[in-house]
Amino acid sequence: MSYYKDAQMAIPQGEMPVMDLHNSSPLQAASLNNNQPVWQSVFVNLCQQADNGQSTSVFVLYGSNQKLVTSMDQLFLLSTGLLIRASKLVPGTHELMDKDGNPVAIMQVSMGTFGEPLYRLAANPPYAGNPDGHLLLANGVIAGDFILNMNAEELTAKGFVADPQAASRV
Repeated sequence: MSYYKDAQMAIPQGEMPVMDLHNSSPLQAASLNNNQPVWQSVFVNLCQQADNGQSTSVFVLYGSNQKLVTSMDQLFLLSTGLLIRASKLVPGTHELMDKDGNPVAIMQVSMGTFGEPLYRLAANPPYAGNPDGHLLLANGVIAGDFILNMNAEELTAKGFVADPQAASRV
């Protein structure tokens, strides 16, 4: 899971670019309760440059011309409460979730090399086999942290990750 350097991450005092965060920085992370995000203050456990900008990234345009550039394997939270990899997002089929649990329409998804480094980010709550405490707000939508990406196979087996082939049109 990696974000483009200027991705605005939710912190207790507002927002901060991911490239300005460091280990032990305050951060906001969510758990889901009845498909609604419940936010808590946590700390950054890991923030590091992931690459040199030469790997394939995903550009997502959503909402009212908001955008986010991430790694291909970045997990996003869908409005259904399930996670999905950035490379599997389909405009008109999937909707992202905002900080209040509202659906956010996806306008465009494209892949390419954007030439700027991406940053890995992880929150400090212990991983308990589910997304709780590892859902972050990035440029207005909820996405998983690096811990969730590291455990994506387990989360898929437990039913927390959407099956792109089973997605219905919204």
